[in-house]
Amino acid sequence: GKHAPVLFPICGRLKDGKYTYQGNVYEMTGHGFVMDLDFDVKSVTENTAIFSVTSNEETKKCYPFDFEFNVGFELKGKTLEVNYKTINLSESEPMYFSCGSHEGFACPEGVEEYTVVFDKEVNLNPHPVCGGIVEEYTVPLAKNVKELPLKDDFFEIDALVFDNLG
Repeated sequence: GKHAPVLFPICGRLKDGKYTYQGNVYEMTGHGFVMDLDFDVKSVTENTAIFSVTSNEETKKCYPFDFEFNVGFELKGKTLEVNYKTINLSESEPMYFSCGSHEGFACPEGVEEYTVVFDKEVNLNPHPVCGGIVEEYTVPLAKNVKELPLKDDFFEIDALVFDNLG
């Protein structure tokens, strides 16, 4: 359980596990709550599956919005494509959220035997993670690269968090 969770309505953690919205204080665990919910099967074909979860009395205790959150998986040859669709079911107010996932990979030879490959050249400037909170500043790691050979050192403090890799 939770080896490769889907993250919604937040990615990361809240300072002191709390936030304020419209004068009310809400508490939420790290990476949100959908990883703890049972998704409904929305559709399945030979190569696709879409799963859905909607707001309810329990979710509104920590996230006051009406929503539908869908996760779709599609096999394309040897590639797995994952898509997220978030629907704001309220007609009168904006809904604030982020979504993502913690991909999980078995690395029997050790992580340093693997490389992350990007579709195009990228600049890798991760945000440090301090006390579970992602810092606003970045630290240069690599410029104009299509590959990132993995190192055990990358995971000693927590995670590498990147913006706008495309």
